[in-house]
Amino acid sequence: MTELTVKTVAAMMILIGSHLVSDFLLQTNWEATNKHKVAWIRAVHCFSYALGLVPTMHWALGLNWTLVMAAFGWLFSTHYFEDTYY
Repeated sequence: MTELTVKTVAAMMILIGSHLVSDFLLQTNWEATNKHKVAWIRAVHCFSYALGLVPTMHWALGLNWTLVMAAFGWLFSTHYFEDTYY
């Protein structure tokens, strides 16, 4: 494997692990039960999900803070949409 491939695989593994922690381990049973019914609970869940990925995006992937904040907004809004309609 080339060095670029190894770095790409490592970055993907870190992102998948961060996603699992942020979306499942940090979510309470109460949030999971009510996020589809109540908008502010869904918003809190999506905020904590996106916030959980900030350290990964900044330190592990090396994104600058402007890109991290843009990605935070994208993650929050797409996750909110997903939890609203799916």
